[in-house]
Amino acid sequence: MKKELLPLIKKYGKIPSINILREIGRNDIEGAIISIYGSYRAVAKAMSIDYNNYQKPQRFWQDIKNIEEELKPVIEKYGYIPGKSELKKIGKEGVVAAIETYHKSIKQICALLGVDYKPSKKTNRHWLTEENIKNELEIVLNKLGKFPTADDLRKQKLHGLLKGILNIYGSFQNAAIKFGFVIPENKPKGYWKKLSNVLSELEFFVAKYGKIPSCKILEKEKPIIMYAVRNYHGGMQNIKNEYWKKFNN
Repeated sequence: MKKELLPLIKKYGKIPSINILREIGRNDIEGAIISIYGSYRAVAKAMSIDYNNYQKPQRFWQDIKNIEEELKPVIEKYGYIPGKSELKKIGKEGVVAAIETYHKSIKQICALLGVDYKPSKKTNRHWLTEENIKNELEIVLNKLGKFPTADDLRKQKLHGLLKGILNIYGSFQNAAIKFGFVIPENKPKGYWKKLSNVLSELEFFVAKYGKIPSCKILEKEKPIIMYAVRNYHGGMQNIKNEYWKKFNN
């Protein structure tokens, strides 16, 4: 795999995207990345390839002095360091990914450098644009090393991103495919008998509708949830009580 990828990395400056691989007829590499490794980050790690910037020397991004040098033009221009989305828009995707991967946060980096951090506030309209969803998702992907679940986003308080994914792509499965990731459809044995799993599945629908939807809607969009509710968890009223108890704590 590495022998096949290195010439392409030298040509494109990074591991080529799924779309590029398809355009140049290298579906074999695409298939290997997805089926064997599961993600671009995983294949890069397995081959000791710097996912963020192939041309940087090893451990380049772990050194805060290099982060400072990369951000110096931004600091000189703005007098502060803007948020992640703004940095990506001005061509600093590699720095953002490096901070997310090797350091705690941009805010922490700013504190260490003695520079103000001024991220822009995201309005509801921000999450209606596919480009914004893509930018925010890539940050999470770099941090987690995998495609996030609704629960991952909720734990990080990224409720806007969660809603945006559902609005733009319709489902996490569709978004994952768009980004070249695969989320297994099959649930492990006993999955639906666990109350916590049913409550997590409901999070998708709460984000989509702003409330727990009716039994009719669930029956139409994901009947397995209603089967689990009726057969394992005492009915919808009990599920509602347990849901709000969990997420209000």
